[in-house]
Amino acid sequence: MAIDVCAVLRCAVRAALPHAALVADHLHVVQLANTKLAELRRRLTWKLRGRRGRKGDPEYDHRWLLRANAEDLAGEQGRIL
Repeated sequence: MAIDVCAVLRCAVRAALPHAALVADHLHVVQLANTKLAELRRRLTWKLRGRRGRKGDPEYDHRWLLRANAEDLAGEQGRIL
């Protein structure tokens, strides 16, 4: 059964269909990864600088690189992926 990554839904499906195989769809897996990455970036910026990220901070300026589509990146940026 393909589901959202919500813990409540996962528990409900497990209770109703204990032998079903659970699969999270691509959209929700990527969304969860991006959320966790953003939390990590914010936490590290706060630890390094004692404040929120600002324009000019490397981790703030490059935050979009990990979320960009490979075809939207130019030159060296696209080769990393």
